[in-house]
Amino acid sequence: MIGLHFAYLVILLLFVVAAAVVVAVVLLTVNHSSRSLASRPSVLSPDGRWWWDGREWKPIPEPPPSPPST
Repeated sequence: MIGLHFAYLVILLLFVVAAAVVVAVVLLTVNHSSRSLASRPSVLSPDGRWWWDGREWKPIPEPPPSPPST
């Protein structure tokens, strides 16, 4: 009986270690990809009305109108 319980403990320990490794790899991958996207300079379209965020083209918002001078 002692050997059987020991085997269960070893299997449980291996499962926990494997789960921790998977979580660590996922977190490091997500952190690395978000950091590399943020550090990349944006690319403007030739007409200057769109910018590339790494996944899709997004419009550049129009600047707000200047207040009327009095």
